[in-house]
Amino acid sequence: MMAAPFRTAAFAVALALAAPGLAAQEAPTFDEGFFEVFVQRLPARVTVTTLVDERGVVLIPVRPVLDLVGIPVRTDGSLLVAEWPPETWRTVLDLAARTVRIGDSVETVPAEDWVVRAGDVFVAPPVLARLLAARVDVDWAGLGIVISRNLEFPATRRLELEAQRERQRLLAERMRPLAPDLPFEPRSGGLAATWGLAMNGSDGRYRGALRSAVGGSVWGGAAEVGGVANLGDGTPTTFSEGYLRYSRVFPTGTWLRQLQVGSVLSDGPVARRLDGITLTNEPYTTPRFFGEALIQPVVPAGWEYEVYQGDVLVGVASGGSPEDLRAPLNYGNTPVRIRMLGPAGQEVVEELLYVVPPTRLPLGETRWNVGLGPCRDPSCSSYGYGEVRRGMAHWLTAGVGVDRLDPTEGDAEVRPYASLSLSPGMGLNLDAQIQPGAFVSTGLDWTTPSDGAYSATYAWSRPAGDAPTLDGWYAQVAATTPVNVLGGRTVSSRLQFRGTERTAVDSWLATMSSTVRRAYVSATWEHGLQERSVLTGRMFLPLLSRPDARIRDLALSAGVGASRRGGELLELGASLRPTSSTTLSLDLHARRGSSPVLSIGFTTRRTEGYAQGRASTGRGAGMFVSADGGLAYDPATGVVPLPFQSLGRAGVRGRVFHDLDGDGAYTAADVPAPGVDVLVQGERATTDSLGTYQVWEVRPYDVVQVAADSLSVDPVWVPAPRSVLLRPSPNLYNRVDLPLRPTREVFGEVVLSDADGTRPMGGVEVRVVADDGTVLATQRTFSDGVYYFQRIPPGRFVVEIAPASREAVGAPAGPARQEIDTRGAGGEALEVPALRLEVEGR
Repeated sequence: MMAAPFRTAAFAVALALAAPGLAAQEAPTFDEGFFEVFVQRLPARVTVTTLVDERGVVLIPVRPVLDLVGIPVRTDGSLLVAEWPPETWRTVLDLAARTVRIGDSVETVPAEDWVVRAGDVFVAPPVLARLLAARVDVDWAGLGIVISRNLEFPATRRLELEAQRERQRLLAERMRPLAPDLPFEPRSGGLAATWGLAMNGSDGRYRGALRSAVGGSVWGGAAEVGGVANLGDGTPTTFSEGYLRYSRVFPTGTWLRQLQVGSVLSDGPVARRLDGITLTNEPYTTPRFFGEALIQPVVPAGWEYEVYQGDVLVGVASGGSPEDLRAPLNYGNTPVRIRMLGPAGQEVVEELLYVVPPTRLPLGETRWNVGLGPCRDPSCSSYGYGEVRRGMAHWLTAGVGVDRLDPTEGDAEVRPYASLSLSPGMGLNLDAQIQPGAFVSTGLDWTTPSDGAYSATYAWSRPAGDAPTLDGWYAQVAATTPVNVLGGRTVSSRLQFRGTERTAVDSWLATMSSTVRRAYVSATWEHGLQERSVLTGRMFLPLLSRPDARIRDLALSAGVGASRRGGELLELGASLRPTSSTTLSLDLHARRGSSPVLSIGFTTRRTEGYAQGRASTGRGAGMFVSADGGLAYDPATGVVPLPFQSLGRAGVRGRVFHDLDGDGAYTAADVPAPGVDVLVQGERATTDSLGTYQVWEVRPYDVVQVAADSLSVDPVWVPAPRSVLLRPSPNLYNRVDLPLRPTREVFGEVVLSDADGTRPMGGVEVRVVADDGTVLATQRTFSDGVYYFQRIPPGRFVVEIAPASREAVGAPAGPARQEIDTRGAGGEALEVPALRLEVEGR
């Protein structure tokens, strides 16, 4: 804003120049002047010509103010029509009748507060205040008109919207996949083992099985060997189900992504256990990203729209923009929200939901699977298959294949099969697979944005050889409907049918369930599965959930079943969790014609493994106990017990250290950094007294980010690099060391040279810039021209005077920038040569 004395003088000059013209008018009842209009929370301001009447009241032009606050306005004859306020979106100023209509309210403005000139209307501050639903003040000292107390003008909302969009863009950047083209470095070594023990007994006798397997990493692949030892009371121990397997993944490959040799599970129409080989270009894990959907909403002229994928902003466009927005779709459910925004702040939101099943392929992408080998199942002697699938369109994937089955008895069969996956409409998916004479499988799913889900499936099969598959047909209809019932959000229902003859139903089952307040309730009616048709109701009620209490969780369950003959079933149960890793349960089960059964069970998870057990009395009295876990071994860490299956997974270990010699590797000259938190694929580990950390249960072959949490590091030090990306090999600890480098203090001065000599330059903005243009820090020089930066990380940077400061003093001819290298050891302060601004002609 202009200085007040200057503005007052300008106003006086304007009045003197306007006085002759005003005197010649028929009704010289006002003078002209210049006032600056500014709105609270709006950086933009506008200078307008106002009228000042004999009372000293300032009359303010309406149209420039409406333009400033962003309210759309149009002329309709003698009417000014504004899209305001939000409740009605219509305000009409009748220039001839001197009225203001807001919705159904009409007000006549006094003649002294209303002057029409050149198609615009000048109104007194109270009239403008009612029109804007804001406060309007006139500042005579500063020659300003201040509008405040209403922060919902379209222009202020536009600023907030732009800030929100910028935050969303930053969020979208963070959600991008981590280096999808990162190469895989095959590693060898390591050792991982998995074990499991299961025992059951009754009447003083027991039987059990001990499963064990061990594996390592060979050229980046998983080599594994294992088997089962069968244990019996008084019988010799036997060994069975032995296997040997090598699997290798090529994560960045295109024509081949997975190879398995040895004991493998086939693909094809029916999965079979083979001693053979399988090859495929299917990804090791289903990719997150599927493709893009073209978003073309119907948007009124002058409106714009935002497209969100979930909560992430995808893009912004206007109704008249020739560019199309494409929303990235992920496998599974992808909610897409279209937010349409009018010029006056109107808002309309449309919810869409795209559903992509894992069987769908992107347009133009081809996947294949082949395999063959002797069968490990008694139903066949050998099996081979080959299959190709291709994305024909973003909504259609088709596949064909053929398999050869050599049954244990009978002649070999070669049979073709086909598959289809398509989306007939939004949220609607159809999958089908058929092998003539062998099976038919179809499924239809429909998911709505309102949390509704509906599905229908049908399958028919005829087993080949002695395969233990269903001979007959199966059908199911299921629905999850968003219905608010007694506090519940949805009601789920399912209807199942089975039969051996095409037109006969041998059994059926109907189930309905929902959440009523805190309880989960269900009702099941079954026919043909038991001796009599039975209707059963069940309830699960959590009573207590307090993580800090002695009993952390307590829940009750109950079930009652009845038939035409009366009661058939009674179930009562209770479970509690005395610790975060242990659960105890007590169940009573009574059925018509049998004695009641009381069971006591437990589950617990420890560092050494996971265990569960159950003991029962009454009919079928006995006990069952099982335990399983894993081990990982590395020469540097020794044997590490794991509470879960460890084969096929990966680990990351390493050291965080103060890199005193600056070479990036841990040597005798460096010092370990204890107590530093390290993040590995969402898992957090803290370094010990030697600065070492280790994390297992990492998914191999996927890109993993390993980083030291800077909040747990002494502020004098900084991780360099800030993070490390790798693709882990399975069955071993992949080593990643994280050096910490000392930060540097950077200081210098800015001087100005002109015709009057050389002198320090205060108030100049100086910044540190990286090679990619990122501004690391900014600072203004003190009155003596000195600037000072703290905690500049190691690297090569440029210290320069900001362009705005250079422009303020004219184009500099001297070195206004200096290159610096902060990678030196010791962390001592770094002095930068003077930044000199040389201005000629002054």
